[in-house]
Amino acid sequence: MLFFDLVLVGGSGSGKSTLVKILLGLLKPTSGDVLIDQNKLSEICLDSYYKNIAYISQDSPVFDGTLKENLIFDCVADDNDIMNALNQVRLTPLINRLENGLETQIGERGTMLSGGERQRLAIARLWFENPAITILDEATAAMDGQTERLVMEAVINHLQDKTILAITHRIHSIKDFDRIIIFKDGCIVGEGSFDHLMKTNHYFKDLCQTAPSINGY
Repeated sequence: MLFFDLVLVGGSGSGKSTLVKILLGLLKPTSGDVLIDQNKLSEICLDSYYKNIAYISQDSPVFDGTLKENLIFDCVADDNDIMNALNQVRLTPLINRLENGLETQIGERGTMLSGGERQRLAIARLWFENPAITILDEATAAMDGQTERLVMEAVINHLQDKTILAITHRIHSIKDFDRIIIFKDGCIVGEGSFDHLMKTNHYFKDLCQTAPSINGY
């Protein structure tokens, strides 16, 4: 498998999430084929396919249990590894101020956590999985810009020998991705590196200028 970091950007309704549903086998393309290691997705056993994919959405599920249970499920991990994962997604301050730490009950659907904290908890699970492909579908939408940038840097570093596909309508934290694909009205209107697109694609430059600051842009 070719490993790469790919991000899809564009406004709401531009087609990003539809493409994700196709990649997950939830929708069938109206034409053409989706190839996974040169194999047609339509001919792959989805159960086997899903074992190699981590999908994290904007509303990643958490359940009524402890922070630790929500993070590692049935994996075996010591507290040092758990705290390292939580530190990578900037949740250490949360754990430190909780009386019961990792054993804190987070309530039904994680009601004691903010939206951004629930998203970071879901992303921290990647440190206890070994997916060949990780799809982040607006998985950082509830985070502030600085936290989003730091979390995405940590994810890219952790999964540097894996494939990451991120979908976002925000333009934070995408400069380190190998390839950016720009969607508009269901069509691809540009692709390339951040610097290349900033120089050659007016629509992308407009997106960046209307979004919160990206390292000076």
